[in-house]
Amino acid sequence: EYFTNLLCVYELAVFSKLHLGSELKKKLVLISSEWGGISWFQKSVLLTHGEKKWLTDFRCDKAHCTVPAERQIIVSAICKVWGSLDNFEQFVHTELLNVLEESKKRYYQQSKDVVGEALKHVFAG
Repeated sequence: EYFTNLLCVYELAVFSKLHLGSELKKKLVLISSEWGGISWFQKSVLLTHGEKKWLTDFRCDKAHCTVPAERQIIVSAICKVWGSLDNFEQFVHTELLNVLEESKKRYYQQSKDVVGEALKHVFAG
């Protein structure tokens, strides 16, 4: 549901735009509750079709706002920063998709690293 809220996507996009490049990877990791679970080590680090659709299907006109009056304020801010809603949506479809892809890889790699370290300590002593 996070990616269906216009304000949430706008805030995430602004943060990502401000920190594009290698700094973004250090400052932002997105995590999905669907990535956890007992069999996390068997799951793919690649985004599923459904996870990709969270962002590739995003449309400003379909995104909801908690307070209806905030829509115009957010749309105005989007147009000021990106020049148009189309440019913003393209950013969401590409750059935010990259953020989500990198986040999933980092999530699973960190999980593997933690388990690896724990096993080293268990079997070292």
